[in-house]
Amino acid sequence: MPLIYSANFGSFDKNIEWEKQNAEIIRLDDSTSPPRLAALTPRLYSKLIKCFGWQMFTGRDIYIWADASFKFLTGATEWLLDELGDADIAVVKHPWRNTIKAEYETLLADNYKPYVNKRYGTELIEQQYAVIKNDPFYTDDSLFCGGLIIYRPVPLVQSMFKEWWYHISRYHLDDQLSLPYVIKNSGCDYKVIQADIYKLPLIPHMRKS
Repeated sequence: MPLIYSANFGSFDKNIEWEKQNAEIIRLDDSTSPPRLAALTPRLYSKLIKCFGWQMFTGRDIYIWADASFKFLTGATEWLLDELGDADIAVVKHPWRNTIKAEYETLLADNYKPYVNKRYGTELIEQQYAVIKNDPFYTDDSLFCGGLIIYRPVPLVQSMFKEWWYHISRYHLDDQLSLPYVIKNSGCDYKVIQADIYKLPLIPHMRKS
């Protein structure tokens, strides 16, 4: 049975009731009194859970990460399993941008700065993008969303998550900026779900802003 896990610390999102799933479910929030909240901001701690759910909740064959802003309706788990198929990991394509460069430029755009500053504060986006841009072996032709991820905890996927955490904690909290970079560089067998992550019939996005 797959495990669906989610984290919502600091009441960033409202608690959303899910419909019954054919899966084990672990949904963490401030009421669970997790460790490390004194050392990490609530949002960064949620990213830690996202990257290391396979290590914190061991023994499952398939893991599904879901941002707290999504609601799971009946059939959502089965749909994600079908999308994963035999791949190691499946992620959803970005609905509006197609490259890391485009995401980087959007985050730096003057009309986007109020949103970025409110959501992320001052981050090291230029340093992070320089690492990716200057990698001679990387082709920047993809952008994925990190809000929904289904994966098997095989060694290549575990290594990918460790590298992703490095980018998130070292440079920038916007994890989708580095997600395609770490997935493609990992060598794992990945699948891109060709759907709009904000308009999924079985997993509606509930955050209004």
